[in-house]
Amino acid sequence: MHKLLTGTLTSVGLTMLLATNASAQGPGFCSEYSARAVAMAGENLARGCGYGGARWTVDYNAHYGWCMSAPPRAAMREQALRRDGLAACRRGRY
Repeated sequence: MHKLLTGTLTSVGLTMLLATNASAQGPGFCSEYSARAVAMAGENLARGCGYGGARWTVDYNAHYGWCMSAPPRAAMREQALRRDGLAACRRGRY
């Protein structure tokens, strides 16, 4: 019985740990993410790149709120898409 209970508790603990790590980011990460997203959105506007939509908003709170509920890979993907979009704009290919 003890072995079964220990195994079950271990499984539950690992599941909770994995679920936590696979879901939302923490406030520190999201604060940095949002500041970077707003800066990139500002560059989009300043350069006249013409990108639009939620990815390119200058609203810090919109980026922060999204980040707090987004999976880590989604946040990294958004940053990469903004980075690549700005790189294309700088080269005149947008």
